[in-house]
Amino acid sequence: MIISIIGTGSMGMGLAQQLGKAGYKVILGSRDLIKAKNKAHSIDGEITGGSIEEAIASGTIIIPALKYPLILDVLKEHRESLAKKIVLDISNPVGVKIDKDTSTAEEIAKVIPMSVIVKGFNTVFSNILKTTPRFGNQYANLFICGDDKDSKSIIMEIGRVLGYDAIDIGPLKAARYLEALTLFQIYLGEELNNWNLTLKLLIRES
Repeated sequence: MIISIIGTGSMGMGLAQQLGKAGYKVILGSRDLIKAKNKAHSIDGEITGGSIEEAIASGTIIIPALKYPLILDVLKEHRESLAKKIVLDISNPVGVKIDKDTSTAEEIAKVIPMSVIVKGFNTVFSNILKTTPRFGNQYANLFICGDDKDSKSIIMEIGRVLGYDAIDIGPLKAARYLEALTLFQIYLGEELNNWNLTLKLLIRES
């Protein structure tokens, strides 16, 4: 399995670090080929850098680590190459007005309808991605949603390998609530002046 990450920002690099450490093959894709290769060399593990086209062509799972709505333009440009691939949406509508009856994940699904969209990792701050999902004797939740059960299972297993407590929260439209949850976490981070935080779901058996 090859996991391709499009973008070399804090979220993309954080994911690449954790995936590389866990033994996954990762390709960092960027329009700036030299930057992608230099970033890849800075990470331990089987990480390589390449163009966006190379990353999409080689990857089994594609993670566009780009800001919304820029992500829509990039994915639309490459939608034929993305057909039938799993696209993991980690984005959030930060600073962007979006209708309450949709989500970034659902908007992505509209521009690449032949791809399989899974939402996840959007509630995990880059600080955690660059360090560890462990908080004392507990582990950060990884909330996953999507309309394809098999694809969700693949992403959830990757999350568990990385050390997250993965939970399937339902269909892709549940991304609306995940994105709202992230906005609340951002508020907490700003108010507490601490970005090493996450929210934990505790379930009591009835």
